[in-house]
Amino acid sequence: MTLRWCNAVTASELALIHQQAALDLSFKVTRKKDPALLIDIASCEWKLKKYPSALSRCEEVLREYPDYSSAYNLRGLINYDLGKKDKACADFMTASHIKGAENAGLDNLKTHGCPVEN
Repeated sequence: MTLRWCNAVTASELALIHQQAALDLSFKVTRKKDPALLIDIASCEWKLKKYPSALSRCEEVLREYPDYSSAYNLRGLINYDLGKKDKACADFMTASHIKGAENAGLDNLKTHGCPVEN
């Protein structure tokens, strides 16, 4: 008897799926729109290549927290993976200009070949 797999799932992909499920459950239980939690869920979705859902969560965070740099960075990474380099670079640039934010926006600008303003 031959065992056939439609979709091979690696251990890391399975861990991401479980992490996403735990984060989704936590969100449903707390009913709080914690931007860090939403971005963590979106990050899992991005790593699992669930781009539409990940983008939707980034947009949700940015509607309520327009200065949340992690949402811009993640949305930039997603757009970059989708081949939308101009949109990605714009998000990385926006993240890099948010006061008090980590330097991930500037790092992503350089790493992904985006033009850097002086």
